[in-house]
Amino acid sequence: MNRGIAMNGRPKKLDAKQRASAREPATHEVAPASEHARVDEELRAQVASLAEENAAVYEALAARDRALAELRDAVRQRDSFVASMSHDLKSPLTSIRMQAHLLRDRVERLQLSSDDRLLAGLTSIDSVATKMTSMLNELLDVVRLQSGRPLELALRPTDLVALARQAVLDCQQLTDEYSFQLASDGAAVVGFWDGARLERVLMNLLSNAMKYSPGGGDVEVAVGRENQGARAVALLSVRDHGMGIPAADLPLVFQRFHRASNVVSHIPGVGLGLAGAQHIVERHGGTISVESREGSGSTFLVRLPLPRSSDPAGFAATSDRD
Repeated sequence: MNRGIAMNGRPKKLDAKQRASAREPATHEVAPASEHARVDEELRAQVASLAEENAAVYEALAARDRALAELRDAVRQRDSFVASMSHDLKSPLTSIRMQAHLLRDRVERLQLSSDDRLLAGLTSIDSVATKMTSMLNELLDVVRLQSGRPLELALRPTDLVALARQAVLDCQQLTDEYSFQLASDGAAVVGFWDGARLERVLMNLLSNAMKYSPGGGDVEVAVGRENQGARAVALLSVRDHGMGIPAADLPLVFQRFHRASNVVSHIPGVGLGLAGAQHIVERHGGTISVESREGSGSTFLVRLPLPRSSDPAGFAATSDRD
């Protein structure tokens, strides 16, 4: 008879489930040695795989470091080459400009020729040599920007009206296809600026106005002042009536190497000029923007802070900050 022991010590009758459980022998499952060996082998394989992956990662990092070192060396060599080339090219250009000046002065002083074309030709030689020098300086600035180095500004009192007048005159002497017009109230607009670099900004905008107006036409330049709160700013604008810029390209127009979709296939360029112009303007504490509609031309607006009359030196200090 299947009985158990009750709490009071007397026999207790077991039910069927309890009787079946009592008949089963007590067993404890123990993993065989082969199972331990298999798990151990899997762990060893995983460790070996991780070691191989780590070695591959370290090798990839080492290869990256070698590539970066080679790239830095290549950049240094490029910078050195560009600087040397620019110096070698600027020297004869300077000589050409000096000779053109001397010849023009001699012709004017001695009245050696009554033909205005001679003076115009000498002036054109001087203008072209000046433009080529500016292009070389722009190339050096591009190299500096690509290397992550800020531009160093040579700040001095500069009249934006006089600068614009000379730029317009230089451009007009080079072409009869375009008519350049300068609008201002006649008063000087003077700030502590790097005149050579602002001239480069303006020449870039004028060059673009011609490039993207292939049929010729008017290019309008305006210089003035406007108030932004308690601070006065100089305003320079360049307007053309050419191809304009598609709306989708407007947010990208100042990005390096970006070119508008309506010109990239048939008008040469690399997309560096406007990016460089923006950097120069922003280094002066100013802004550059564009208003354009495809087929209706473009207007570029440059705003430069004017010094407070009570503290002109303060502006010079803040404009040359890194």
